[in-house]
Amino acid sequence: MIKITRIIAVTLLLGVISIYSLAIAQDRNVVRVIFFDPTNKNYSQPIFNSLPYYEALEKVSVAIYNYQINNKSVNCNELKYYGRKLIDSNSRSSQGFYLLTACAEFEGKPFEALNYAEKAIKYDPLNTQYLMAAAVLNMNLNNLDKAKSFLDKINEIDPETNNYRNILNVYNQRKLNAK
Repeated sequence: MIKITRIIAVTLLLGVISIYSLAIAQDRNVVRVIFFDPTNKNYSQPIFNSLPYYEALEKVSVAIYNYQINNKSVNCNELKYYGRKLIDSNSRSSQGFYLLTACAEFEGKPFEALNYAEKAIKYDPLNTQYLMAAAVLNMNLNNLDKAKSFLDKINEIDPETNNYRNILNVYNQRKLNAK
């Protein structure tokens, strides 16, 4: 009986050590992606192929998205993969839907982009960046009243949102031109 207990204890201990070491390695890779090199697949891929830890997936996905946007090097195949991984990990992943929104917009699929943006807003209704995306997409589709409703929500939540004033000016100009 004591031998069986020891075998079980050692097996459990080895399992805990194994999982703990995987978690430490994943956290180390998250730091490497966010702070050092978002382009290095040796750091990002293990995160997506390892423990299904949503927060790590989201942080890395956002870091890679921001890097690609800032460097005008958007890779939609990569971003769609990350977006789907986020949604697979959490079906209510607003960030996953937002990544899919951005790619659909880049690929010239405004209706698909709007659908994804609305899903992102459904799960994070106070995120002004998602609201901004929905407003712009609606303006591009000439849904000016719907665009205005999103702009009004942004104004209520945070009128200092980046580019809000610029987008509001574009909206007002289009509204004038429509009359």
